Amino acid sequence: MLTFVRTLALAAALAASPALAHTPSQPPHQSYKIGDFQLESGEVVRDFAISYVTHGKLNEKKSNAILMVTAISGNHHRLDFLIGPGKALDTNKYFIICTDAIGNGLTTSPSNSTAQPRMKFPKFLIRDMVTSQKKLMEHLGISHVRRGDRPLDGRHAGAAMGRKPSGFHGLACIAGAAREDAGVDRRGARCEPQGDHARSGVEEWRLCGAA
Repeated sequence: MLTFVRTLALAAALAASPALAHTPSQPPHQSYKIGDFQLESGEVVRDFAISYVTHGKLNEKKSNAILMVTAISGNHHRLDFLIGPGKALDTNKYFIICTDAIGNGLTTSPSNSTAQPRMKFPKFLIRDMVTSQKKLMEHLGISHVRRGDRPLDGRHAGAAMGRKPSGFHGLACIAGAAREDAGVDRRGARCEPQGDHARSGVEEWRLCGAA
């Protein structure tokens, strides 16, 4: 496990990772439709679906899964440079699940929700993102998974490991901040990417205002 963490951290430190366009040779985008998704606040995101892709093959014991998550300022293509045979996320060894965060425009977000578009979309927390990821793991029949976190100054990592039971038996926190900025959560949850992730990977942000 220590080797996995070191390798993943080193690879992330050595390479930049823009959100690239999806190509025909890459695994297809998948979507798990949860339906009405209750947030920690008690509000509900209607017709919720989490976007993800998978790489590699899940073994019979379902013990080789690694969950990689992204921030709302990007999508799962930010992880592409890490994934492949012989790379940090070796698809010959591991089954890699890369999810898209609430608010990034692929998973249900203010920009793509027909039931609650734009400012009608409920406020959400990082812990709500973690809950959606855990529901996806349950859907895939995976009870324990290694987890790699790169986004939001490591906040995903803290929220995930704070759950009891967490379902995560290994954690690599990449580019985590040494100091918390409480304002980031409020600002980030009120913004949304305005761009075609699938074609260009360029994210233009509209500031919706800070809570």
